[in-house]
Amino acid sequence: MIRRSSPPERVSVSDVLRIATGAVSLVCGIVILTKLLSVGFSPAVVVAGIAFMAFGAYRLYTAAQRYQEYRLRSKGKV
Repeated sequence: MIRRSSPPERVSVSDVLRIATGAVSLVCGIVILTKLLSVGFSPAVVVAGIAFMAFGAYRLYTAAQRYQEYRLRSKGKV
């Protein structure tokens, strides 16, 4: 059973760090995959690059969801 947390009351430091971590992971994944093109193909590097990009996208998605819940709560709709 998935337990949802309550909507945030304000934007916290952890939310900002979640966004920063997601953005850095996404950029690292892109850099890894572009370096792969210049160096040569390696399956492990492809997996690592895609994993970094997926992790970054997931972190940004969760941050966006929390921000959306915050906006709804601040408008009094929750």
